[in-house]
Amino acid sequence: MVAPTAIARMTARAFIDDPNIPEWSELVDGVVVPCFARPLNAPPRAHNRVARAIFRALDAHVAPRRLGEVYFDGTSYELPPRDDVVRLPDVSFVRAGREPAEVERRGIPRLAPDLVVEVLSESDQPAVIGRKRAHYFGGGTSLLWLIDIEARGVEVWTPAGAPTWVAEDAQLDGGAVLPGFAVPVRDLFAGVAREA
Repeated sequence: MVAPTAIARMTARAFIDDPNIPEWSELVDGVVVPCFARPLNAPPRAHNRVARAIFRALDAHVAPRRLGEVYFDGTSYELPPRDDVVRLPDVSFVRAGREPAEVERRGIPRLAPDLVVEVLSESDQPAVIGRKRAHYFGGGTSLLWLIDIEARGVEVWTPAGAPTWVAEDAQLDGGAVLPGFAVPVRDLFAGVAREA
């Protein structure tokens, strides 16, 4: 009997420097995980529309006040203190002063965003989301929003514990991370049909 081959654990540095890693991949506990297998498996239009809606609402609040930077899909983070985790949130916010005045043209910052937004997909299993939560909060993220298109609401997490649910008829606020920010949850789902 042949012993199974162990999967080599990759570090974040190796992941970042390897030109053969497919775009839209994450490094999860040292293992490369493609977010989408091929362009045809990219997130559906509803997912993109909701992610864009929250990005626009956040950016409209953050930019004029110079509170920091809001990033859209495609911005990766090497999450400290680990050396084997790189995550790619749908939307993220980093407070002013946490990044250099000029960001590198290439590379991935070694920091956790202050706010992470994930738009849940049908393929997101509770264990996968739980691992993401642990990585973000372990790295220093203060606020996590899980936007549920099917249930038409937002699950709000902080490192302190149990989530709160913000329903479609309520307002989502930025708490201590983004004081003064608020958006009607229903606005995030504008133009997205309900499931029949």
